[in-house]
Amino acid sequence: MDCVFCREDGGEVLWSDDTLRVVIADEADWPGLCRVIWKSFRVPFELLRVYSLSAEL
Repeated sequence: MDCVFCREDGGEVLWSDDTLRVVIADEADWPGLCRVIWKSFRVPFELLRVYSLSAEL
């Protein structure tokens, strides 16, 4: 699966290792917002419920 965080840093990188990176997001409405982004793809949090429901069917 491909997403914007797989293709781009997602903001100013504060810290990074082989597993994840921490960035300050460039979000005008959310100054100081930091994100922790895993380098291997993970299902976005808002989709976890959808995936959980489809697995139960």
